[in-house]
Amino acid sequence: MTVITSLDIGTHKIVAIMGRMRADAEVEIIGVGHHDSTGLKRGEVVDIDATVKAIRSAIRGVEYASGIDSAVSSVTVGIAGSHIRCMHADGKVKIAGKEVSAQDVASAIDTASAIDIGLGERMLHVLPRSFTVDRATGVTQPVGMYGKQLGVGVLLVNGADAAASNIEKCVRSCNMQVDSLVLEQIASSRAVLDDDEKALGVCVVDIGGGTTDIAVYLDGALEYVGVIPIAGDQMTRDIAHALQAPLRVAEDIKERYGCAYASDVGGHERVYVEGVGGRIGGEILRQSLADVVQARYTELFVLIREQLAGEGLLGSLSAGLVLTGGSASMEGCVKLAEEHFQMAVRRGIPTQKYGVRAMMQDPRYSTGVGLLLHRADAIRAARAQARGHSKFFTRVARLFGQNARKTALVSGY
Repeated sequence: MTVITSLDIGTHKIVAIMGRMRADAEVEIIGVGHHDSTGLKRGEVVDIDATVKAIRSAIRGVEYASGIDSAVSSVTVGIAGSHIRCMHADGKVKIAGKEVSAQDVASAIDTASAIDIGLGERMLHVLPRSFTVDRATGVTQPVGMYGKQLGVGVLLVNGADAAASNIEKCVRSCNMQVDSLVLEQIASSRAVLDDDEKALGVCVVDIGGGTTDIAVYLDGALEYVGVIPIAGDQMTRDIAHALQAPLRVAEDIKERYGCAYASDVGGHERVYVEGVGGRIGGEILRQSLADVVQARYTELFVLIREQLAGEGLLGSLSAGLVLTGGSASMEGCVKLAEEHFQMAVRRGIPTQKYGVRAMMQDPRYSTGVGLLLHRADAIRAARAQARGHSKFFTRVARLFGQNARKTALVSGY
């Protein structure tokens, strides 16, 4: 039995999820542990000691919940933050009129990714989008085709090396190794999207505590990733300011009574607000609270729309938007998004397909579950290599298994 563990290091919470790979190679979740996070800001580590302490607590929790005898020794970890960037690149290799081999594909990908990403940057993912063989375009499986030249278009995802190194340091301080660093919106997408949505064109919007992460898929491949520095924390601060309440009180009120679509709130509903500094608390209309929440979600959706329109992607989302992350649980946010974007919108949650427990069928677990599935994909590729089914899996398994400066995800193979 192969046991794997994911670690979602979030701004508000650190979540560890453990799974085992069954005989049919599918993943079954066997435990979850979590702990409040105070060492991050907008997705980046700002306090090593606080983050290490929270990771240790989350790992102890998942070890206890799963009932395993041995300690967790390695984890697949998510990375996010405003430092994330993406760019498109192309690579070509000559194949001299013979069949395209796995090595030809690997060489083309290497050529496409051999660019200077800048001082202090780290390449996180090299994601092939499509291939060309001579004049044939939109090729998804080039191995075995005849031609003179193989081309590949890739999406390169990079981030600040310091941000990645700080995450790795925190994990190592807990006596664990990092199997791989995975962009969080890629992980979330793995947990909540299906292949049809990716083929039609879909945008995943992961609304976390510190940032809102965007991933757009077109024709079955990742086309764009972006980050917006507005998320749940900003909403909480707005509520605290409007109600003159402590942040902890504002967060609780937001989760219990918040609504992003003010028209759906009854005009006479009231919410009790705890007083500050010993002052007596009082009641406010819930609709007043909804007005504050709706204003912040509207601002967020405007920024998302502008970013998508600026990249020329807004008209390509035939499958619409999928909202996930902790702040996607807010009542009325799907309805508000449908009204704003004028397209189909749904809430993305991990499904029971992966043995997800009822308590984990929640948008806040999408990244953790997706990280676990990403690791399982890598293990399946490595097993295929061992069986000798395809030489190309050798390249994929090696890239998936790297815990180094460059981690590649090859879609569709």
